[in-house]
Amino acid sequence: MCGIAAILDSTPIATGYEHSSNWFACLQSLKRRGPDGQGTWVAPSRHAILGHTRLAIVDPTPLGNQPMVSECGKITITYNGELYNAPTLRNDLEKEGIVFNSHCDTEVLLNAWIHWGKSMLDKLLGMYAFAIWNDHDRTLYAAVDHAGMKPLVWKSQGSQLFIASDCDALRKLSNHTESLCAESVRHVLTMSCCPPPMTMWEGIYKLRPGHQLEWSPGNQVQISRYYTPPSNIDQSAALNTNEFDELWEQVVSDHMLADVPVGAFLSGGIDSAAVVIAASRCGTSPTCFTLEMDDEASEHLDALRVANHLHLPSHSVHMGHDLQEQLAQCSHAFDEPQGYSAMLTMVKIAALAAQSVKAVIAGDGGDETFGGYLWQRENGPSAWQSWYTNPSLTSEQSSIAMQVAQPDADDQTRALARTIYGSHSFVHGYLSRVFPGFHPAEARAMTSSWNAPYNHESTSQWIANEDRPDLPHLRRVQRLDLTGFCAASILPKIDRGAMHSSLEVRSPLLDRRLIELGLTQPVQSCELIENSSQSRPQLRNYVSSNLGAAYVNRPKQGFSVRTLSELKFWRHIASQINEMKIVKQGMLNENWSAYVPFGDMTRLRTICMLAHWAESRI
Repeated sequence: MCGIAAILDSTPIATGYEHSSNWFACLQSLKRRGPDGQGTWVAPSRHAILGHTRLAIVDPTPLGNQPMVSECGKITITYNGELYNAPTLRNDLEKEGIVFNSHCDTEVLLNAWIHWGKSMLDKLLGMYAFAIWNDHDRTLYAAVDHAGMKPLVWKSQGSQLFIASDCDALRKLSNHTESLCAESVRHVLTMSCCPPPMTMWEGIYKLRPGHQLEWSPGNQVQISRYYTPPSNIDQSAALNTNEFDELWEQVVSDHMLADVPVGAFLSGGIDSAAVVIAASRCGTSPTCFTLEMDDEASEHLDALRVANHLHLPSHSVHMGHDLQEQLAQCSHAFDEPQGYSAMLTMVKIAALAAQSVKAVIAGDGGDETFGGYLWQRENGPSAWQSWYTNPSLTSEQSSIAMQVAQPDADDQTRALARTIYGSHSFVHGYLSRVFPGFHPAEARAMTSSWNAPYNHESTSQWIANEDRPDLPHLRRVQRLDLTGFCAASILPKIDRGAMHSSLEVRSPLLDRRLIELGLTQPVQSCELIENSSQSRPQLRNYVSSNLGAAYVNRPKQGFSVRTLSELKFWRHIASQINEMKIVKQGMLNENWSAYVPFGDMTRLRTICMLAHWAESRI
């Protein structure tokens, strides 16, 4: 896991830029992503400069340093990620006569590009974000993995193109010339995150999952999609128990590929338990890391029972009353704000794990790949379908928006408005359940210094094209979760929170092989039980057969903050917001608190985390 950066220019870049304060500041910003090494490469043509900071996981010798240059000296790569099938790809390339100098996957990726071109993307199993410059034909090619596990942001400015792993680093290259984006601020208010391809800054964009970017001097950036998640049911996709177990253990075994110890995040849930069981059965003994909460909902005892059963070493850390410190760490760790308490817990557990290991495997992605979220089956498909075709709701869409835009609207009206917001379409119903923030009309009223329009269509444009109405309800929502919640919130949380402590997180449940299985298999009746007690039957059976049935009956929770004092904490933080920059500079109105129903911790937390993020960046 690493940090990448690049500057491209249609005219030769000035001599000495690679020694400039902007370039140095960019690499320093990326150093937490890769503290083990740093490199800069300047193209002979001076149309490109590539940078890299390295977290050495596979082949930690200098032979794996980046940017890595081809044997011919014309093609150079800067790459962040892991290819879990690198040994197989290496063998295939060696059969074609290619000679390797190292054992790292970077050299495999570089030679795969040289030998296969864009078609190599269909062969890759892993997580990645990379940029490849060909100085012979003056072309830049970049791509992000199928799920968006690894980040890449870009900005086109005049004759130049900037690329980096995150917005904080890229803004060092662009000399902080960007303004805060009004629509993105409002997205954070309505959805508690800024979804791709937008970022919090005007002119900076995320490269979306499964997308590629191409550029050459004198031409515009070209973005295209090379991977689309499955959108059809395959009646032959269902695997029997033995077939699934074999595939699952192969995937996890591939994810343990490393030349350094790999640990594991372990909650009390099924997904992370399935991960550590498979890792153990594959002959490894990952050290497990878990969080303690200060109430009865804490899962750490269940997690420790799993670790003890498998004879795995384990460590836990208490997520107690130091939320002020965690908020400060969170604000620094994330280049974009979110309003979820899991941001704080991610930073906490990553810091614990980083004391012992450089990489961990985790259970993230199981809910998207195999259908574990409660909202995926909430009230059944008919309720979802009727919500946005309900005349009594749709008739109120315009009037309710006008009402909640007023600061004196009552709490009941604000709660009703969010329900009516979900009646615009199936996608709006999805957004209303998964991202329960402010109504779009409220977000616009709270940020009235920006005159740009903002409504229900503004919130849905980024994901509307991902909906597949022909899929069974459960698979339909799973697909929206993969391209929506996972891409916009979960994966940025994992990546930035872990890389803040120079920790690599691997998510086997988001492996391309499993996504192709999970989204295409016929829906079983047990998956539709409303309380999710029989969801993810393959994983549930796998855990039960290895640990016993008692381990799969615990209610679903996850790694979010669950402390008795959390609401009190956010109210304390909220009391300071009107003295912070986001209000003082007029981006958020002073009367913002009028739009927060009493006791609504989701809205309160979102405002607080947005304000603290902005304090050090505007």
